[in-house]
Amino acid sequence: MSLVPTDEEIEAKARELTDKDGPGWAAVVSEEHTQLETGTKGYWLKMAEGVLRAERRYAL
Repeated sequence: MSLVPTDEEIEAKARELTDKDGPGWAAVVSEEHTQLETGTKGYWLKMAEGVLRAERRYAL
């Protein structure tokens, strides 16, 4: 298993995190569609990538 998650894995984890701990993925994506540049989606994607990398390092 690679320590580097794929884009699909990152987005899936971001969806999970926002639905559990944030505003929900629908709210994050709706901001993107309404041209609001809040950085919310980028924040959750980076958070998800960090979580996945940590989980993978721990699993090794």
